[in-house]
Amino acid sequence: MINALLSLHHQSSGPGVDVLSRLVNLAGRQRMLSQRITLFLTMAANGRPHALMVAEEALHLFTQTHKRLVEGDNTLPGLFSPALRDVFEGPTQGRRRIDAFIGLAQDTATSIKQGVTLSEMVIDGLMDAANAVLSLLNLITQTYEDEVHRKTSVEHEAHQQLDAALMAVVSTMRSSPDATQLRQLADQLSEIVRLRQE
Repeated sequence: MINALLSLHHQSSGPGVDVLSRLVNLAGRQRMLSQRITLFLTMAANGRPHALMVAEEALHLFTQTHKRLVEGDNTLPGLFSPALRDVFEGPTQGRRRIDAFIGLAQDTATSIKQGVTLSEMVIDGLMDAANAVLSLLNLITQTYEDEVHRKTSVEHEAHQQLDAALMAVVSTMRSSPDATQLRQLADQLSEIVRLRQE
């Protein structure tokens, strides 16, 4: 019984729901930032200098958040699951595609700063890149949301099984006069309580 519970407990380890919720929010914010970057770079290219500062601020935040989501830091776990590693590093090539968008936005901002007049083709290319990365960011956000659902489902099942195991041990202890078995059951009970508190 304890081995089965330990196995289920192991499945429910990893980032907690609160951390996962933060990751969902950060991933969702990336979608908004990608659109903000594109909009304000386009405005800056059309002669609105204040828009460049807004675009660069959004780009900086987008870049830092991308790094935190992929690499993690002291509060976030990085790519902790196979599904996330697949969407960022697998065939989807999420990390490479987002890095390419960041590079394009940085180059565009640099050109605007240097007074280069951007052609309509360059602006259209930026818009196309933004639309493509938006679809990718939607997929990434959905992947984080799926991780939240998986985590809450596993935790719910683990708590149900721990409660059932606790009741089984208590029931056996009430009906068993054997001191050795009572000690074993007491040890099991202590382990179940420990797991329940984690």
